[in-house]
Amino acid sequence: MKMLPRHTAAAVVGIALACLFSTQTALGQSAIAGTITDSGSDETLIGVNVIVVGSSAGAATDINGEFQITVGPGEYSVRVSYIG
Repeated sequence: MKMLPRHTAAAVVGIALACLFSTQTALGQSAIAGTITDSGSDETLIGVNVIVVGSSAGAATDINGEFQITVGPGEYSVRVSYIG
């Protein structure tokens, strides 16, 4: 696996975030899900934190750069941070 250059939380500019919103379930919950990739190399990034702004809901990306956060119906903003 090719090593990526060091990033700081303030320099997450090189990350492309693709969020997919699922349909509502019977419980009235939805999910924010996606894959985080480096915009320069298009490689998936492991351990990126994705937080729903204004809440304690969030997730870290897995070995495939994927994440999923369960939320109620609505519109949300997410904050992405990566150190590594």
